[in-house]
Amino acid sequence: MERTLRSIQSTIKKFFSRKIMFSFIYIWFAASVLSQALYIGFHGVPYDSTLMIALLGPWYLLVVIIEALVWAILGMILLSKMLSTRQQKPILQTP
Repeated sequence: MERTLRSIQSTIKKFFSRKIMFSFIYIWFAASVLSQALYIGFHGVPYDSTLMIALLGPWYLLVVIIEALVWAILGMILLSKMLSTRQQKPILQTP
């Protein structure tokens, strides 16, 4: 499993640098929060998910897939970071 994760990690590094991916995720999250806040400010209630699905029609599936991919990539980046920090040997310090 560790070998597979390393392979996935190297593939992700080739296509996305961490800095760009985290910026993309921050922008995605901030846009969602601000959009929801603006909608609540005008209408007094949060988004109606069934109405959004109806308005997007067949594009809804594409939006769900893109969002799932973004969260999966974030999860892989965080998991690979956790595994790489666990594998580092501790540095002994002398007083």
